[in-house]
Amino acid sequence: MIRLFLKFSAGTWFSAALSILTLPIITALIRPDEFGRAAMFSLASGLASQLAMLGADQAYAREFYGRSPGVDRAALLRDVMALPTILSLATTAAVLIFARPISEQLFGFADPFAARLLALSVLLALTERFSMLTLRMDQRAAAFSSLRVAFALTTFVVTLAYALLVDSSFHAIITGQVIGLAVVSLVAIVLAKQAWRRGPVSGPGVRSALAYGLPFVPTFAAMWVLEGIDKVALRHLSDFTELGIFSAAYRFIALVALVQAGFSTFWAPVSFELFERDREQARSIFSRALEMMAPLLFLAGLGVLLAKDLIALLFAADYRDAARVMPFLLLVPMLYTLSDVTSAGINLVRLPRWHMIIATLTALGNTGLNLLLVPRLGALGAAVSTGCSYLLFFALRTHVSQRLLALDLRVKRLLVMLAAVAGCCAAHSLAPDAAASYVATIVAMLLCTWLYRYELQDVAGRLARALAESRR
Repeated sequence: MIRLFLKFSAGTWFSAALSILTLPIITALIRPDEFGRAAMFSLASGLASQLAMLGADQAYAREFYGRSPGVDRAALLRDVMALPTILSLATTAAVLIFARPISEQLFGFADPFAARLLALSVLLALTERFSMLTLRMDQRAAAFSSLRVAFALTTFVVTLAYALLVDSSFHAIITGQVIGLAVVSLVAIVLAKQAWRRGPVSGPGVRSALAYGLPFVPTFAAMWVLEGIDKVALRHLSDFTELGIFSAAYRFIALVALVQAGFSTFWAPVSFELFERDREQARSIFSRALEMMAPLLFLAGLGVLLAKDLIALLFAADYRDAARVMPFLLLVPMLYTLSDVTSAGINLVRLPRWHMIIATLTALGNTGLNLLLVPRLGALGAAVSTGCSYLLFFALRTHVSQRLLALDLRVKRLLVMLAAVAGCCAAHSLAPDAAASYVATIVAMLLCTWLYRYELQDVAGRLARALAESRR
């Protein structure tokens, strides 16, 4: 399992490394307000894509291992994609028709070019999602990671070329994103061509996918509010510069985010397969996975806090305030990853309505905090609101899942470390230059190492064996 995790994570690690290495170039070429407009483009594209998906990707993942390889899985793919494809085409048409008001709302002025790219991104996101999901569910880790690398390289090269040769507006960033999606989608389809066979669409299959996936749509809408309300609040209650600084702050947390992305990519197919094969064994493995991931996330997050001033040097001067905004954002990938394990019961016992309830409650809390803090604190207020909201998100997901599928989570030490990490985040935001903030962070790292000493030894041993076997 460790070897599979490493293979799935390799592309994400490279992407994160590239993101950090290219940071000085991107921030030197593109102003914070333009960076903020690019963030609004990504936010709108993500919302349109998720709503058009109708939860069909969840149905595909859930039913994949119940189908035999080859023709049967190809039929499943056609069935789950039928309605999302129609809805994506309709969304694309709507964006093109209402390009002026949509672009004015997103970017502050009419921008037909950005609107056309937004329309195209909806279609490409659908294709990319299912083509990459097919590779994930087939557990073709090397191909999946290679395409992550291809996306990162393509996006950077196109962004850089556009900024140098055309103009250094947010158009450079969004053009790179769209072309990156196109390249990855095409290659992924070729690599998994057996799954993309032509054939009829089954009415019962479409209805089954809709029945399973549709309950996820309100959840995705609520998650969009949870993940995007901070940017919307900054857009309307502050300005694009603060939004750009806030968006750049996410680049600070690349180390923790890559652990999240790598684990989430690996965990979804593995958890479903384990549960289908042996439910009792799955419970034991889920508990073990949490014990192994928790210290890695805590130590990675605390390490980023210690290095935040060094990381800030990678940014252009206009972005340096991101160092103070970043600490609370560390809680986002950390708590999301932990809750992927602790919330296993909700998905595995097929009660997705709980995701909707939890996401809605958390989104409401995040909205209230943003309305209160953003007008006063700008990007820092948005970061505090988001970080606190994810604490609630983690608590609710864990509590509900435990009621549905009990795991031995050893909650006491987990809560101790969460409190320690949250305290360090607060200290680095409120007193970023104080020596006490750094001392507290070092103490928290030592505490984590002691509390999880046996798990860390186990992880180190497993990694060493996995690396040794991979060299043979």
